[in-house]
Amino acid sequence: MAAIVGGILIVGGVALHPRERGQLHDAEHLLEVVAGSGRWVGLHVVILIGIALLLGAFYGLTHSVTGERGIAWARLAWSFAIVGVGLGLLLMLIESVALPALAETWSGADPEQRDLAASAGSVGYELAMTLAAGSAVVLCGATPLLYGVAIIAGAGYPSWLGWLGVMVGSISSIVGMTQMVTGDTTLTGMILFPMGLLVVAVWSIWLGALMLRKATPAGSLP
Repeated sequence: MAAIVGGILIVGGVALHPRERGQLHDAEHLLEVVAGSGRWVGLHVVILIGIALLLGAFYGLTHSVTGERGIAWARLAWSFAIVGVGLGLLLMLIESVALPALAETWSGADPEQRDLAASAGSVGYELAMTLAAGSAVVLCGATPLLYGVAIIAGAGYPSWLGWLGVMVGSISSIVGMTQMVTGDTTLTGMILFPMGLLVVAVWSIWLGALMLRKATPAGSLP
């Protein structure tokens, strides 16, 4: 159930996330969007809960993959899942706690103090962009990729689910590394990373449905 509920929360939170032209061009644009949004904090808390639930989903998958090779890959994937979820939670905490506080300070500052508030906002902005890139590589990239390999190498799940995980993970890893190399926050932060998180969430929902079906005794199925 953690995979299904977590995936649904992430899909809902990302779909309703405020998006305005130029909001990731610099810190001041982002602070302006955060200060003017009435749903910024709530949506990021929803996504935070969804990401936290993914850890339970990955734990269940780790212990439900069978076959010697599959188990070995699943254990490796679990270590990446812990790091990836940690990065995702840190990102959501910054965006739901630190950025709103900085935005409130910036919007209410006197003209001569705005530069100082904007400088503080720049630190939060750069940290958020760094964690977003790291989350794209580890949480949305390496984790589903390695679990996909575990599913393919092991037994207990259809191989197409594993290949889907490999595809999703590969694309998300490329997205995160592209941001790290180019520094392009608009393309990755506004389009590619949210899309990657959405795809991982949908993959998680599908995975959760299969895990739930595996856990249900055959005689109790409708």
